Amino acid sequence: KTTKEFSSLNFVNFNKSFFDGEHCLEVQLPFIIRTLNNVKIVPILFGRVFVEDLEKLADKLVEISNSKKILIVVSTDLSHYLTYEEANKFDGETIEFIKNKDENSILTPIKEKDLRACGLFPVMTFIKYCKKKNADIKVLKYLNSGDTSSNKNRVVGYLSAVMYKKIE
Repeated sequence: KTTKEFSSLNFVNFNKSFFDGEHCLEVQLPFIIRTLNNVKIVPILFGRVFVEDLEKLADKLVEISNSKKILIVVSTDLSHYLTYEEANKFDGETIEFIKNKDENSILTPIKEKDLRACGLFPVMTFIKYCKKKNADIKVLKYLNSGDTSSNKNRVVGYLSAVMYKKIE
C-alpha cells in the first residue's frame, strides 16, 4: 500500500531489477529485521533526479509519516579514496552540512569533481524531510576505513546519524 502512495510522483519508477548489483539495501536489512522483526520495507533507490523532485519526495514522506509510523534509513558512503587526513577534513565539513541541515552546501564537490557522498540525493531528501518535520539531526558516530585498517592512504568515510524531535 505504501509503495502505491509513491506512484503519484511522475519521476518514480517501480522496477526490482534496479537493485541488481546494488548493496545499499542488503547491508541494512539484517539490522532492520533484527530490530523491528515483522517490518514492511519500501526501498527507494535514487538514480538521476532533479533537485525539485527531492522536494516532492520529501513532501510525500511527510504526508505518509503523518498517517503511519515509518522509519527512514539512508545508506551511503561519504568520501572515497582520499587519504585519512583528507577524509577527516572533507567528511567533517559534510557532517557539519548535514547537522546544520544545509542540503545545498552538500552539493559542493571535494577536490574538483569528487562527490561528498555516493548518495547525495538521498541525504538531501532526508535533510529536506527533517526540515519539514521540524526535527534535528544528531551525529552518532563517524569513522573511515583507516580507523579499522592499517591503510590510511585510500579510505572511505562512514557516518551514523539520526533525526529526532525535541519534546516540548
